[in-house]
This record gives sequence, structure tokens and C-alpha cells, in this order.
Amino acid sequence: MAQIAPYGLAFWWLDGTVGSHGWNLATSLHFAAQTFTSLGFGDLHPAPAPWPLAGVETLNGLLLIAWSASFTCLSMERYWKERERG
Repeated sequence: MAQIAPYGLAFWWLDGTVGSHGWNLATSLHFAAQTFTSLGFGDLHPAPAPWPLAGVETLNGLLLIAWSASFTCLSMERYWKERERG
């Protein structure tokens, strides 16, 4: 959520300044969560101005989700080795 919230705020701000959809903060956070996780259901479409930001967020989300999974796997492997030693 710490990674998604800044993107949600940015989408909300961009929609208020250059967009015309009138998104509230909850809608912007919903779009940011969809974009970060690369789900993209298609129920929300931002104005053209934040499209580059949405692309960057998708790549950032893919990298951070993969990094988190890798880090968790390595941490658990280290924990299991220490647990076997006693």
C-alpha cells in the first residue's frame, strides 16, 4: 500500500488538473491498485495525460512484486536452514 498510495494521489491530482473524469480519491486509489498489480480490469480509464505514469507504475509494480516474492523465498530458506541446525 505504501507504493500504491503515492500513485493514487498522483492520479487523483492529475485528474483534477488535466482530466475530466472527476475521480475521487478512492477511485484513483482503485485504479492505482489495478495498475500496480497489472490486473487492469478496464473498468476505469484515465485521461490521456496520466498514461505514461500508468505505464511506469505497471513496470514498477511488476518489479517490486517479483522482488518481494524473491526476498520472501530467500528469507524463508535462510530461516529453515537455521531452524534445522537447532
